Amino acid sequence: MASIVDHNLSTFNVAVSIGNPITTGSVAWQTGDRVVFFGGIEEDGGSILLNTPTATGLTFSPLASPDQTASQCWGGMWHAVAGSNGSGAVSATIAGGTFTCGAHVWVIRGDGGLGATPIISMIGTSLTASLNTTAGSIVLGAMFDYNLRDTGYTGTPSSPTPTERTEGQ
Repeated sequence: MASIVDHNLSTFNVAVSIGNPITTGSVAWQTGDRVVFFGGIEEDGGSILLNTPTATGLTFSPLASPDQTASQCWGGMWHAVAGSNGSGAVSATIAGGTFTCGAHVWVIRGDGGLGATPIISMIGTSLTASLNTTAGSIVLGAMFDYNLRDTGYTGTPSSPTPTERTEGQ
């Protein structure tokens, strides 16, 4: 069964300039682990984004196409499958301007592959993501918003017997 064996995040709400990295704290992985990186920026302007993340010994690939609509937060996600044991921080450089951003990284062990990887724009006050999962599934999510508050998030997972873990910054 898949499990999250490590995770860490960057400092959030820090302005980062073009070419400079947003860097998570260190995580450790073993051969075959999946390392998933989410990054977000306060304003995409239609062209501001994070470049593909890097970490010693890992090669990241995109999981989904990010939202590229102007005047919204930008979010992107990537993953790598470890070819050998290792550890370290994960970084992505910002491409364009100086913006507030942040990132989170998870290490997943024993997964059976990837399922749905949607990126959903939230314009207004509600967000709904419908996913079909099986027992033992892991669902990762990140929300990037100008005014994100830990107390403002309400998850309503359903069958099969979910366990919810919410982290906010």
